[in-house]
Order: sequence, then C-alpha cells, then structure tokens
Amino acid sequence: MGTNMADPGNHEYHSPYAYAYYDYWQDRAGPDRNGYYALQAGNWLILSLNSEIDASPGSAQAEWVKEVLAAHTDSCTAAYFHKPAYSSVTRSRTDSARALFRLVAKAGVRFVLHGHNHFYERTAPLNAEGKPDQGGTIAFVVGAGGKSTQGNLEPAAFSERLITGTTGMLKLTFTVKTASWTYLTGPGSMETDSGTVQC
Repeated sequence: MGTNMADPGNHEYHSPYAYAYYDYWQDRAGPDRNGYYALQAGNWLILSLNSEIDASPGSAQAEWVKEVLAAHTDSCTAAYFHKPAYSSVTRSRTDSARALFRLVAKAGVRFVLHGHNHFYERTAPLNAEGKPDQGGTIAFVVGAGGKSTQGNLEPAAFSERLITGTTGMLKLTFTVKTASWTYLTGPGSMETDSGTVQC
C-alpha cells in the first residue's frame, strides 16, 4: 500500500470527536473525518472501518459499507476496525463492532483485523452472529504491539489460537487469491501462528 493508513480506536475519542487524530492523519484517516474508507491492494479490497461511531442498520457508515461491498463483488475482501466483535475477552461498548462484523460477514469478507485487547487471537471462521461456520469470516485480534496481557486466559469456544505474555505483530502477504499470515512474537517467545486464507 506504500504508506501508513490510520484507523481510530477508543483512545482517539478521549478528545472531542477525535479532533487531534483527524488533524494529525488528515487524508490518511479517510474523507470527511468519519474514520472509514476503502483501500485497493491488487485484487484485494480492504475496508478500514470505525468501531467508535454508529454502525447500526441505516447509519451512514453501514450504508457506505453496503454500497462499497456491492460495487466490488469481484474482489477478495478484508476489513479492519479497532474493537473486536468476538474475542475471548469481552469488553464494554462493542455494539458498533458487532454491527460492523455482521455487515462484513454477511457480505463474505474473508477476515477482519482488530486491536484493543492486548494479546493475539485468531478465531475460527464465524458467521454474522459470531458462531463457527466453515465459510465464515476469521477475526484476528492483534493488540500486543506495545504491551501484552500476562498470564493464561481461557479461550472462547470459537478461538483457534490465543497467545498472551509476549509482544508481537502480524505479517500479512497478499496474492491474487490468497492472504497468508504469520504472527511474529517478541524476544524470548517461541509462540507463533501462521496460515493462509483463500478468497
């Protein structure tokens, strides 16, 4: 993609309307200071969405998502937004995240990236309501870039991989019809996760 692209989280909204975030990132935060936009990476359409604002049916963001996905039915699709809709640790104020996940899962988006929780997690493919479904959408939580939750967590039934106690980052490699992932952990950790999503 060639440049850093931004996606807002809950901390950005500690200032009114996340004004400092939008002032800093400007066009790289999407048009009109809404915090959602689409990127094209080869054959992949990637949606950057905003889990901190309304995404309920009929909202401006929900209507935009539906329009963009309807116009790109020939693309492989992925999305990212800050708060996870489904994770082994459930936190407050996830209504917009769940609404966004419902929209993209119904449209057949192959995977979604999240932050917010300070660990790594990969779910089984999930349907729009967060239930395992072989043809569903995989959710990745990649929130251990700066700090990591310590200790063991009980993975949810839908969780296929959960790594705590180490910092890490997710490397993605896109081809025309696949996206491969490798989770790279910090010094001293042998934990990893890797695989490929077909679109």
